[in-house]
Amino acid sequence: MVTVDISNALAERIGPEYGLSRDEITGLMGSHPASVITARKRGAERPAFTYSAEQTEGQLDAILAECSAFMGQFDRGLSDVIILGIGGSALGARALKAALLHPFDDMIPVPQRDHPRLHVLDNVDPAQTAALLDVLDPSTTGLIAISKAGGTAETVAGFAVARQWLSGAQRDWRKQSLIITNEPSSDGKTTLLWDLAGSEGVRRVGMPIPLGGRYSVLSPVGLVPAALVGMDVKALVAGAARMYARCESTDPWENPAYLLAAVCYLYMRRPNHPRNICVLMPYSSALSYMADWFVQLWAESLGKARNLRGDLVNAGQTPVPAVGATDQHSQLQLFQEGPHDKVILFIEVGDYGGDLEIPPALPGEPTYLAGKTLGQLLSAEKRGTEFALTDSQRPNVTIRVPAITADTVGELFFLFWMQTAITAELMEINAFDQPGVEASKNATRALMGAPGAENDELRRRMGVE
Repeated sequence: MVTVDISNALAERIGPEYGLSRDEITGLMGSHPASVITARKRGAERPAFTYSAEQTEGQLDAILAECSAFMGQFDRGLSDVIILGIGGSALGARALKAALLHPFDDMIPVPQRDHPRLHVLDNVDPAQTAALLDVLDPSTTGLIAISKAGGTAETVAGFAVARQWLSGAQRDWRKQSLIITNEPSSDGKTTLLWDLAGSEGVRRVGMPIPLGGRYSVLSPVGLVPAALVGMDVKALVAGAARMYARCESTDPWENPAYLLAAVCYLYMRRPNHPRNICVLMPYSSALSYMADWFVQLWAESLGKARNLRGDLVNAGQTPVPAVGATDQHSQLQLFQEGPHDKVILFIEVGDYGGDLEIPPALPGEPTYLAGKTLGQLLSAEKRGTEFALTDSQRPNVTIRVPAITADTVGELFFLFWMQTAITAELMEINAFDQPGVEASKNATRALMGAPGAENDELRRRMGVE
């Protein structure tokens, strides 16, 4: 079970000038309606991501069956899968791959593999795209195009390039592609990719509940790629469900998402030394992409110009990814002695699933390491960093993960979702839109020549003829 320890953010550890009091934590819960704790779980206002934790075995079996049918369309087998998506349609898959597959999964020889390799093309960088297509076999490569809105420029463009690559190798791109996008709405409105799949006979998996990309990793967006490479999707959802139950507690000290939200929110609004930077620092390479995924979740959800009343607030807390012990030798100096403007969230792993003993020292090497293990050293690195930061009155929180498994990864995803939703409620902002991102998307479409009066006006404003 994943747990949260905020002791090193409390005044009793780091002093009243920099630390929070227990009364502040408890009082915040009491001064807001109970809906804060369940993050607007009121009828239609219930966050859509909560449904991910309630998927039935039948729903998950349907995803597994769709994946099996897709794999069965490859007469020479499926050796590689390319994810074509961006933002939440890609970061979740990256986080899952890093956490739950072999760290060097792509290097495992084909005869020893029991699942295809997973490649995430989350940018339209032409050099990266060309390089990946250069090294893959088109006869055994599948494409998964993922776009909630079904018309994301980067996804559509990347999918078009990959289709042409398959066609150029005399492959049927329709058989080797799968599309994930929103299902038709109640008024019959469909997405571009949904219609393309229908007209071309391409397999498609619909999103029955509209979800922003950053909230979608435990929907078909993340579960289809996960199932294709052999991950336990049922355990992922079970872990999320377990965390969901704990996050509904109205006891502030028993609700892990509330504790994380309260710490971040109270530090943001502190009159002296407001902390507008949140660092997520897992002590595990396997969770490094979880930190990257969190950056999008926190930045896009909380970075808002206006609150729910329409007042200009320019709210947000800047997320920073780090990884221990690597960033002890790069960013830690700033965390330790720089401005008092950061909250550090550690992720501590109890069991790494294997360990290596440090052999006896060579002449001139420190002898105290011999006989210890790399896991012990990494654990000591985390505890030492935690101690040093606390000693310097720098607030830090520890999220403890007993082991990196499908169910604990599911717990982490849901924990961060609920932390974000509760924090947004406390800030009185909308955690589920991204108007700034939409403005950038609109400008990009105009620059690429999209027709229409609105795009003409954007081109005029940007000085483009």
